[in-house]
Amino acid sequence: MPQTNRPSRRILIGTAVLLVGAATAMWFHANKDPGTTDGDVDSASPTRTTSSPSRPRPVADVEAVPPGTRIPEPPAGKAWGPSLKAALAEIFALTNENERDRRLQAAADAVDLADAPAILSYLMAFDEDDLASNLVAELDNRILARWAEKNLKAASEWAATARDGTMREDAIQTVIRVSAAADVGEAEKWARAIPDEAGRAFALGALIEDRTAEHPSDALRLLKELPAEDANPKRDILINISAAGWAHDDPAAATEWARKLEDSPLKAQVISGIAITMAEKDPAAAAALAVTEMPAGQAQSDTVVSLVQRWALQDPEKAAAWVEQFPAGTMKSAATRTLVAAWTLKEPDKATAWGKTQSP
Repeated sequence: MPQTNRPSRRILIGTAVLLVGAATAMWFHANKDPGTTDGDVDSASPTRTTSSPSRPRPVADVEAVPPGTRIPEPPAGKAWGPSLKAALAEIFALTNENERDRRLQAAADAVDLADAPAILSYLMAFDEDDLASNLVAELDNRILARWAEKNLKAASEWAATARDGTMREDAIQTVIRVSAAADVGEAEKWARAIPDEAGRAFALGALIEDRTAEHPSDALRLLKELPAEDANPKRDILINISAAGWAHDDPAAATEWARKLEDSPLKAQVISGIAITMAEKDPAAAAALAVTEMPAGQAQSDTVVSLVQRWALQDPEKAAAWVEQFPAGTMKSAATRTLVAAWTLKEPDKATAWGKTQSP
């Protein structure tokens, strides 16, 4: 991202000079002899030049690739090789983000898509954790997006069999995004047909991420096929996100699905997320879910406190009546403090009076 910097003194002085120059030119035109033309120079007037001011250089706001960074030689005999290598050299040297972005897009647009497989295979030589590789990955993604939009079948075939690496993963994600937008069934079918296990798992993960926001029930169905958390750290996170999203649209269905999970920390997390989502529309039902479906412990206590906070903003008196039913203990104390703090924002006198009725 470009950094927002205060204008330097040099820039401010330059701006002032330009403004003074513009004012002088306006005065000259307003007071010159009507018989003279712009091309005439009065002998008593200072000599004027007619050349336009040079275009200001783009502000340097991003880091350039270190000089001397090696750009691998493209395959011999390829017409696109010299121009692509030259474009990469120019992009690597840029220090203005807008100009760099423009050049990246121009380089991607210049690719003849018939050459896309060979060019993408060449770009896979850049697969390090450095700035040059990051920029090449950006170029790669733009080429892949063009290719997938124009010829999804060809792009899919390349992504399914390409050499392992971050560029292949980018290709798989692009194919999933484009194909799922057209036909999610075909996207899933393609993901399952990838020949290697690692590629299949990555493709299914990409499809899950694509479906999580808008179609969480689809995502949850696919998530069951991914390895457990030890093998895929993102799995449990995606399950929680998908379940909460499903609860927003259909809390009963999401809750019924969560009940069928094996008892585990994951199940408690899922039910917690569903309850907190439900609290936006039905805090009483959310409270009942947390109390009846979650095992006693820190996770339940934290969920209850979150629910009390939300309920207090909608109907603090009903929230208070619920908290009063809690047995004395850490959870009731935390819920009471949370309720009083939230209630005070709306009705400080009532909040204070109720708080005094609760035993410490």
